[in-house]
Amino acid sequence: MTVRDAGSAGGSASGNLMNQEKSMNLVIVTGGSRGLGKALVDLYQVFEWSTLEFSRSGTGLHHIPVDLAELDASLGVLEQQFQTLSKTAWKRVVFINNAGLLRPIAPVHVLADAQIEQNLAVNLVSGIRVVSAFVRSFWASESQIMIANVSSGAAQKGYAGWSLYCAAKAGMENYIRALAAEQSASARPMRCINIEPGVIDTEMQAEIRNAGSENFPEVARFIELKKSGQLRSPKAVARAIMRIIDSSPDNGGRYRIADHA
Repeated sequence: MTVRDAGSAGGSASGNLMNQEKSMNLVIVTGGSRGLGKALVDLYQVFEWSTLEFSRSGTGLHHIPVDLAELDASLGVLEQQFQTLSKTAWKRVVFINNAGLLRPIAPVHVLADAQIEQNLAVNLVSGIRVVSAFVRSFWASESQIMIANVSSGAAQKGYAGWSLYCAAKAGMENYIRALAAEQSASARPMRCINIEPGVIDTEMQAEIRNAGSENFPEVARFIELKKSGQLRSPKAVARAIMRIIDSSPDNGGRYRIADHA
């Protein structure tokens, strides 16, 4: 196995991907510029997968700039990428919906409409639109396709101060379950799963710890998780996600990293 430099592998457009001496496996990651998303991109590059990541702040040949809060400006670019890539006879294609936005952390009575719209645009509406665009483009593909949604424990539990994040994560999970039900009747079904990564040592966790207790009553518990070393590293979680994806998981299944670490 050859370890490639994370900054040079992959391509920012499908043409760049085709010019690389890569395996016939493709992974697409949203929010792949930092945290868990970057760890996933780096890991798949180590295993010489062709990689493509969508984010606002990424760099390198495998990066395509996309602002999920303003998706109309770049959805055409994404669709063109998907349509071009779908014409290649990939052995495996993995799409990982990872991008997420926690803020604002605040009680409902102080939320502004603009904050509500931005959070739901990134976490739910744009996630659904991007996955839907991927499905439309790869509908006729004969590749083995997996769609993995990086979810959260917040999809199944309400947290005071996280109303938007909880709502969006729950909505995205159920969208994936509905898509899995549709795909089960397809001649060449795409396998669709939800993955709960648990608590990860990322910028989002730092944002949580900096929230005041008046906005997030459980902040002390998350501070203690950091102090006691209970946060998993992005690299460890990325490896666990890859193991789940490689294990032929059940279509429509929900998987917890805590059970696969």
